[in-house]
Amino acid sequence: MRARLTLGSLEFLFTLFLTVCMAGMAAEAVGFSVRARYFPLTMGVIGTLAGLLSLVLQVRRHFEHHRGASVIEPAAEAAAAEESDTPPMERVASSTALLLGFLIGVAIFGMQAAALIFVFGTQYFLAKVGFLKSLLATGICLAVLLLLGHVTSIRWPEALLPALFKGRF
Repeated sequence: MRARLTLGSLEFLFTLFLTVCMAGMAAEAVGFSVRARYFPLTMGVIGTLAGLLSLVLQVRRHFEHHRGASVIEPAAEAAAAEESDTPPMERVASSTALLLGFLIGVAIFGMQAAALIFVFGTQYFLAKVGFLKSLLATGICLAVLLLLGHVTSIRWPEALLPALFKGRF
């Protein structure tokens, strides 16, 4: 009998992979100089804790589902049923396209602009949140980015686009 990879097991494996990456980032950041370690260590620890929490909840949901108990609220169940109308590979493809778009956006427009475009795009197009809520999430993201940049003196990745046209105009 062959084991079958379900969407749930793929979600678990992906979350496990991200959690290991975050833990590795935190472990690597410990060796940085004092000022350079704040941001990667903080993000690594927070990401590791969030990943572990997600893994625990996924395992709990798996076992309770197999016992017949429902751990999903009715509203979330309805959302999951509505979401199942979209084929899983289509959802994976759109999420992957958004992530690749973000990485390309960082290279072309810089980290802050790409993050704002990514947050708005994810909220508005993928999560189907309304325009005003998406704008609010984008504003909060901008405030956090500016605050983090100021407090930690982070040098954000710069855009390549202005460098391409430097001295031409």
